[in-house]
Amino acid sequence: YATRRSQLEDYIASLNIPDKNYQIEKLEDPFGTTVNGDYRYIVVSPETYAVAEKINRLRRQDGREQLEIIKIDYVMAEDEKPISSTRISNGEIDIHGRLRGKF
Repeated sequence: YATRRSQLEDYIASLNIPDKNYQIEKLEDPFGTTVNGDYRYIVVSPETYAVAEKINRLRRQDGREQLEIIKIDYVMAEDEKPISSTRISNGEIDIHGRLRGKF
């Protein structure tokens, strides 16, 4: 987590986005603080889109404003499978999605 957070912070800093314009939270469950927190947007992958919809149902039931869901599609590797940190860590692909070995 510490490495991922640091890399994310470095990336956001490279975009010159002020600290006050974003918040990074470690998720301990599928929802984190999104059900009760004061947020306007949630960014999700296709894999987690259904969770965002559930968050909005829970917020609606609680009388809270729904979040705008921003779904970011996968970026595909050479083998037409999604690039993921797991695949990179396993040495299957590099950070650009190029195959590194036979799988």
